[in-house]
Amino acid sequence: MRRKCLIVALAAITLLGTISGCGKKESKEAIKVSEDNPITTECENYFAKANHISVSVVKRTETNDLDGNSSMTYEKYVTSDINLKDKTDSTFDSTEALASGELIEDKIKELSFKEVFGFDYKGRSADGIFNELMESNGMDTNLKDVTFDDETYDANGRKLYVLNGESSVLKSLLKDTKYDELKSSKVYYQTMKTEAGVEIPENVTAVVEYRIGDVTYKKTVYIEITIYSGEEE
Repeated sequence: MRRKCLIVALAAITLLGTISGCGKKESKEAIKVSEDNPITTECENYFAKANHISVSVVKRTETNDLDGNSSMTYEKYVTSDINLKDKTDSTFDSTEALASGELIEDKIKELSFKEVFGFDYKGRSADGIFNELMESNGMDTNLKDVTFDDETYDANGRKLYVLNGESSVLKSLLKDTKYDELKSSKVYYQTMKTEAGVEIPENVTAVVEYRIGDVTYKKTVYIEITIYSGEEE
């Protein structure tokens, strides 16, 4: 059952690269209160009370040339379903399973959380796990120091917040790269509203896009956390 959930999650995250965003668009006035600082006390309390979460970390590279040829390769694709109350997890590394560009289920590896993510989740809250995932992947800036992305919101209703500080992940994605043009370089996160009406970060993405000759490269590090309303699902 958990493997089936993993495969559904893989499909959902893979679609991130091709879907620009959807959902009901709220009025600008309705979101003004959270544009500057969406990480509220209510948000922090919601994370603190969670006892069942899932997390994902994805690193990938996309290429496109002028003839319309494209490719996508995964350098990392790991997921975990964690019961914080019982201190149990189901953690999978699907990097090798996606090496060919298509998911090969037999190559999905089930490992310990610490083997895959490099730290122990036991004794940490959902907030602590999320922060450690960000720091260990080079997203070492303040989530509260952000600029609301008006342009994206006007285009498709997605609420994105661009981190103002410098993140080391952007430097690592561009390390030793001699490009002809740097198209974009930023770290941002997207929020969602819970059933209780609390706005929380849903995922954090670091992306650099650059051109070398006629080929455009897009490198992405994506971290997602899902909180199951503080209850076991």
